[in-house]
Amino acid sequence: MKSTIRYNDPRVSREVTPREEQVIAMIMTAASNRDIALEFNISEETVKRHLSNIYDKVGVFTRLELVTKLNGVFVNKEIEAGIAKHEVELKKTIEALQVENAKLVSQLTMLHRELMHVRGRVAFKAAKVAKGRAFMPPVQANRMDAANAY
Repeated sequence: MKSTIRYNDPRVSREVTPREEQVIAMIMTAASNRDIALEFNISEETVKRHLSNIYDKVGVFTRLELVTKLNGVFVNKEIEAGIAKHEVELKKTIEALQVENAKLVSQLTMLHRELMHVRGRVAFKAAKVAKGRAFMPPVQANRMDAANAY
């Protein structure tokens, strides 16, 4: 089974094996070849062979270069994971806002229709009053104005 760790270095064309990944993890904790050998019950020569394969795949020549390069890779992977998590949260938020926006648009449309209906009724009543005043004698119209003022 191959590891999911891939390196962005164009010189690296192969993936590391699960055992090489375990060795890398130990190296990242500053373990010595002897510590790694004892941990995995393998010889120090086998550890050296794993390191040589890892160096070739990652494109480095020393343990220090490996740690420096992989720190960047692991940090980038953590950042990518964090970004992916936030992207999912943002998509959910956007979807929720779109649903809320659709509800608000629907409510505004209904309120606008109601307002237009009320305006129409007010205009109709105003027209009736104006039409009625047109036929009233001036004195009666003035009395209506005075009565409506209170």
